[in-house]
Amino acid sequence: MGVYLLAIIDSFYDPATGLYHPAWLFRHSLAMEGLLRSGVTVPRAAYDALLAAQLPDGAWFWSKDGTQGDVDTTGRVLYLLAGLAKVPGNSPYEKAADWLGDMRLPEGGWNTGFETDPPAPPNGNSTALAIAGLMATGQDPAAALVDGDGKSLLETLLAFQEPSGAFVFIKQPGLEEGRLVATTEALSVLALLLEEQTACALPYLPMILAL
Repeated sequence: MGVYLLAIIDSFYDPATGLYHPAWLFRHSLAMEGLLRSGVTVPRAAYDALLAAQLPDGAWFWSKDGTQGDVDTTGRVLYLLAGLAKVPGNSPYEKAADWLGDMRLPEGGWNTGFETDPPAPPNGNSTALAIAGLMATGQDPAAALVDGDGKSLLETLLAFQEPSGAFVFIKQPGLEEGRLVATTEALSVLALLLEEQTACALPYLPMILAL
């Protein structure tokens, strides 16, 4: 007997709220992305629920009752709405992109955005999701600067890549765990580059495709 993943996702949808999870926007956005990538029409209420959950500063939080945004959810929602689904809405996306820009760390890259005492180091997951969100709003990752030494967004992301082709979570000895998730998040950025047909000349591409 087969496992009908789309039916499983659809079984979690609540038409009264438009949500695929009653509390977690991150899971809701993942469900929407899975359906869209499978060619399934997502109810308009699901998009409305995401837009309604945007915080006043432009960010989104992983839970719909959050009061402080996080980088991962904000980047993924931007990538989903503006990039994958291409839902019109300049103002919400501009506010979110500005928020992500403000959350860049001085050394380049992003952490989750709510680890401030002390500030957490940049990690590959948050950096990839932030860049994917910014790309969805039209920013060029090969040109946009993230810090004072002239690194581009793309160069900042590639700094998390190991010789094997995998991307690490944090570039600190003993803390690299989470390579699988970090690599899949990085691939979301590289997939955008492929879609725009700008990645064909990038030297790291054969390594990524060989993973």
